[in-house]
Amino acid sequence: MGDLRVDGWARGHDSRSGDGIRSAKCDDGGGGASRCFAGPIAGLSPGPLDRLLHEFSNEHQYHRRARAGLERPHLERMKPLMRIGTEIAVRTTALLGSFLVASAVLARVSSASLAAHQIAFQLFVFLALILDALAIAAQVLVGRLLGAGDAARARAAAGRVILWSVVVGSAFGLALLALTNVIPHAFTDDEAVVAQAHEIWWLFAALMPINGAVFALDGILIGAGDTRFLMWGMLAASLGVYVPVALGSLALELGIVGVWAGLLGLIAVRLATCGWRFRGRRWAIVGARRAPA
Repeated sequence: MGDLRVDGWARGHDSRSGDGIRSAKCDDGGGGASRCFAGPIAGLSPGPLDRLLHEFSNEHQYHRRARAGLERPHLERMKPLMRIGTEIAVRTTALLGSFLVASAVLARVSSASLAAHQIAFQLFVFLALILDALAIAAQVLVGRLLGAGDAARARAAAGRVILWSVVVGSAFGLALLALTNVIPHAFTDDEAVVAQAHEIWWLFAALMPINGAVFALDGILIGAGDTRFLMWGMLAASLGVYVPVALGSLALELGIVGVWAGLLGLIAVRLATCGWRFRGRRWAIVGARRAPA
């Protein structure tokens, strides 16, 4: 995963200095010299010569890229990417680990509870991936705008993405409520499983608008390079809320409703922490590099 602010900084720098325009005209690297000559000559020369010059330019660029691919790794350049990758890996591991605990708890409750949980949870993941499309858009927009030094536009774009993500999530929630008696039957004919699915369906639907906001905030903060905050926030929500509630639901015999209440708690904590971070200004750091927070 690259640092999107670097790309945004480069674009903003080129647009301010005019280097982008100059490089578009004629450049002595990457086959630019042949292109400078190819333009005037192509108007006077027959097709074969034009094609020959074009092929020479492409061949030159290919070999230049091949040589660049053999460049020795630079540890200092890799460190920011390694930090971001590690923090996102820890965050994702904590989330998936808490889901694993929830499945283990329900396996000890009953087969019907576990089956109903899988129906709802797989749909939860599917809809989350759709909402992630907006989160990825936020990631790119915010990263590039902050990299170009425009924090105001980055915040405005982030606000629009959050709004649309909540709207889409709300639509999903309403659709789930309307199809409460339809969707579970599409997966199973076992009435015990369907009954358990109905127990949590309202929780499942209620999570959708909140998911929209949380996933959008996730993308915004990742685009800003604020992955360390996201890592600690996820650890607090999963290990501090979801796992204890899931384990407690087994001890208190709360069953599938207790496990999904824990999931609601996880999402609520993430909304509170990410929303608090977004309301402040510490995440909106402009420039190509971010100092560790």
